[in-house]
Amino acid sequence: MKKAPNKKFLMQIAREVCNRRHDKGWTQEQLAERADCCRNTISFIEQGRNDLSADLLYRLAKAFGTDIPGFFGTAKF
Repeated sequence: MKKAPNKKFLMQIAREVCNRRHDKGWTQEQLAERADCCRNTISFIEQGRNDLSADLLYRLAKAFGTDIPGFFGTAKF
């Protein structure tokens, strides 16, 4: 049985992705292109509605010019 993701954790990731995207001056579409996913995926992540896979988290971190530990380094979890 799959356990439901922690909503608080997803919202913290959502804020981190949104803040980093805004800091870069990127649209959701631009981030989606860099992370090799669709804009709807970015929208769902920023709304806390997407349970991220490890692969997607890696691609997001890479799009922001960091690795996964670096991505979480500034997040308040």
